[in-house]
Amino acid sequence: MKHIFEQKVFFADTDAYSVVWHGTYLRWMEAGRIMWCDETGHSMSALREEDIALPVVNINIRYKSSAKLDDIVIIETWLEKYTSLSATFKQVIKSKETGKVFGYIDDSPKGSNGFGYDPVFLVPENDKTMAELDEDTKNKISHRANALNPMLDWIKENLL
Repeated sequence: MKHIFEQKVFFADTDAYSVVWHGTYLRWMEAGRIMWCDETGHSMSALREEDIALPVVNINIRYKSSAKLDDIVIIETWLEKYTSLSATFKQVIKSKETGKVFGYIDDSPKGSNGFGYDPVFLVPENDKTMAELDEDTKNKISHRANALNPMLDWIKENLL
């Protein structure tokens, strides 16, 4: 089961440049984890009464872009893996307006079509890492391509 909620970016969530402060994402992720537990009938207070704790012992985040003041973000949370000793949650935070993913990391590298973080950066809509996507698909969603294409169009129109 996946828990999904929306969050408006408030002034208190941002730095002096109206960009979301990196710690804000952690707060949203914790809210998603708590709400997922509540929705599945495992509230944190009920778990605590049974001497069950879900401490956060490891967080890996790679920021791909930044949310800004007044943006609406969508936080998705789901339980990826569960054993008698641990629970692993996965989460993705993306823009409601564009669907652009602000950051998400997979457990292990997959694929060879890319560089840097591409083998671990999961694209949830495709259920593949960036390194597993074909070049056309990758260029439609890549922040690099989205930044470069308008500049190339301008160069073609104005300089060539």
